[in-house]
Amino acid sequence: MSTVFMVDARARSSEESLVRKLERLMDKADLPNLIKPGDSVAVKTHMGAPLTTRYLRPFYVRTVVDYVKRLKAKPTVIETTGLGLLDPRGTAKKYLEVALMHGFSKETLGAEILIIDGELGLDCVKVNVDGFKLKEISIPKALLDFDFILNLTHFKGHEMTVFSGAIKNIGVGCVGKETKYFIHYLNKPSVDVALCNGCGECVKVCPVKAISIINGKASLNQDICYGCKACQASCPVKALKSVRITDSSEIQLRVVDATYGVLKTVGLEKILNLNFLIEVDWRCDCEHQQLGWSDLPIVPDIGILASKDIVAIDKASIDLVNSAPAIPGSQAYEVGAINPNSDKFKMLYPKADWMFMLKAAEEAGLGSMKYTLVKIR
Repeated sequence: MSTVFMVDARARSSEESLVRKLERLMDKADLPNLIKPGDSVAVKTHMGAPLTTRYLRPFYVRTVVDYVKRLKAKPTVIETTGLGLLDPRGTAKKYLEVALMHGFSKETLGAEILIIDGELGLDCVKVNVDGFKLKEISIPKALLDFDFILNLTHFKGHEMTVFSGAIKNIGVGCVGKETKYFIHYLNKPSVDVALCNGCGECVKVCPVKAISIINGKASLNQDICYGCKACQASCPVKALKSVRITDSSEIQLRVVDATYGVLKTVGLEKILNLNFLIEVDWRCDCEHQQLGWSDLPIVPDIGILASKDIVAIDKASIDLVNSAPAIPGSQAYEVGAINPNSDKFKMLYPKADWMFMLKAAEEAGLGSMKYTLVKIR
């Protein structure tokens, strides 16, 4: 049975501030013995979509960075580009602009911010996985330079995976564009020649020169294409098509495959997960459209969890959110998930099953759903 450590969000004095509690949480989670002096430490977080307001606040990340420095290790805050190349977080430059708008900078964090898959999301290596759905994933080359990962996750809901926790922060947040694409789509784009007018807009935006105009029609080389969606976003007649995955369980399995591939490569023992159950939104940034927006949190602030087990920490997070009362006026309240112990995620997303992804992750060997919750002050 895995151990999940917890500090609650209540504070009655300066020493009970969540920042101070976060430091004690890392102590209890044995971080000083997990990280050695001189280690290069990746502090993985998500810095929010443009108009969201409920992303993880920079001072929590700064607290972790300073803690790592006190251990004589070398922290770097890491993230990857978004799926769509032309989207607001589609390149390293654009994502760093969003990050700066949200208060994430070298000065505020005390560490460099590195978009590990490169400017266009191309700087990756292929890794074989014998997954449920994926047989190969792309991992940013720079991720392999780190000795340890601190996985900082703003826990929240998600329309397709039901919840967005530590598993998704690694499985989607630590892979390249091509794997992000195959988590969401069944196939690379194809050209509907009946619609294509040969305008060449797709040729102009393709970063890998996978498209050419032949006999007045676009022709796409799927072996070269890496799924950045730039061609689809720029096509004025929507002639480039791909099949979006709409089945939640299919996407959940692909996220688990990607998480397995990342952790198999870097080492299951080289990660500590921190889930922040603060301002828990019912949807992920990526689902509030590309410019983003944030709704009322669905429950009052709960606290922060820490565990070496990526499955156990997500199960504990779901249990704690479900056991909390809903905030009046929130989406959870509107769907009737009002009382403590109501299955808020099931009521928010009745067509999906949050347990399915956890069972798959457990079957893949990523961790255990059985846990002991240890509360510390």
